[in-house]
Amino acid sequence: MILVNREKELDLLASALTECAAGRSKTVVVEGGVGCGKSELLETFAEYATVRGAVVLRAVGMRSTDAQPFAVLRQLADQTGQGGPDPTRPPT
Repeated sequence: MILVNREKELDLLASALTECAAGRSKTVVVEGGVGCGKSELLETFAEYATVRGAVVLRAVGMRSTDAQPFAVLRQLADQTGQGGPDPTRPPT
């Protein structure tokens, strides 16, 4: 898929990455209707971030993981080699 008219969104994401690299935390929410290109935007930005030395982590949240505490966090932590939260222990 080719991104069309997404320069503004990519610039905002690039700016957030620059701020994070400078030690200022950022949270970015990407929202939009089905099929509007959210996934492609994020894939394009993940490539951009990787080229600039960022570590890109990926996780998938699904209803089937609802019964598994911290499933998404565990996916992310596993990619860092640090391991994830113990699902058998209640959160503190």
